[in-house]
Amino acid sequence: MNLFYETFLVLVPIISIFYFLGCSLFSAWLAYQKGYSGASWFFLGLFFGVFALITIGFAPIKIPQVKKEEQVADTIKNQAEFESGAKFKIIKEVALQPKPDLNSGIVTWLKLDEKVICLETTVNKNEEWMRVRTARS
Repeated sequence: MNLFYETFLVLVPIISIFYFLGCSLFSAWLAYQKGYSGASWFFLGLFFGVFALITIGFAPIKIPQVKKEEQVADTIKNQAEFESGAKFKIIKEVALQPKPDLNSGIVTWLKLDEKVICLETTVNKNEEWMRVRTARS
């Protein structure tokens, strides 16, 4: 009976530490991924455990607020740049990729007859790659 009591006194605090530390770390990571303060949610997870984790799990993703003037200015700049640049017309489906590498995944596909501007060209592994801007970006 004495051995059981001693083991219980050692294991319960260790399990509690791992439980609350795990909840706090995961709450902080999840909050950071959703755009909230990771430090605040770390402490909330430390004190409230799984309740903080559930709360941040159901919290909406925070979208950074962009001033309307900045958004309009960027749109006008992109349209002006697109109108003034040399355009190419897409005659077959082309995949847009984030890096000049075939294994980098596909972001989206360019549509037929879509117009793009070539910003720069590079050669990677004997393949020619172009960085482009579309009218929708």
